[in-house]
Amino acid sequence: YQIKKIYPNNLIIKITEKKPIAIIQKSKQKTYFTARGELIDFRKIKKFEDLPTVFGDEKSFSTFYVNLKNINFPFKEIKTFYLFESKRWDIVTKNNQIIKLPIKNYEISLQNFINFKNNINFGKYKIFQRGISMFNRYSKLRKRRYVEY
Repeated sequence: YQIKKIYPNNLIIKITEKKPIAIIQKSKQKTYFTARGELIDFRKIKKFEDLPTVFGDEKSFSTFYVNLKNINFPFKEIKTFYLFESKRWDIVTKNNQIIKLPIKNYEISLQNFINFKNNINFGKYKIFQRGISMFNRYSKLRKRRYVEY
């Protein structure tokens, strides 16, 4: 908020609403995270119950979030973000699909997920990860419950 006094007897008050986009959970402490990278004290509010939870630090998530926005990643489909000590991210969708990202160049992996997610058969797979060649992938899909790209 901003307050400006106009002499002799006027005040101008500007209030800017901060809208949370995620819940950051570090240890047992929760805070709301805004699209501008700001933190807001956590209070249980019904309106924000469906926000994705981030298990990691706000600085790493802030960078990660900017990259998600840059590729138009479907943020509203996400349930949870996990940051590992190696600085690798896992994303769990609201359909309980897990996207396992590499440490570097994860934007390519996210773009591949966006391209594959609307495939008719894609919904039955629970894990999406980088790993084997395109040739091997199709022969192994029938036996596994995950997609490697």
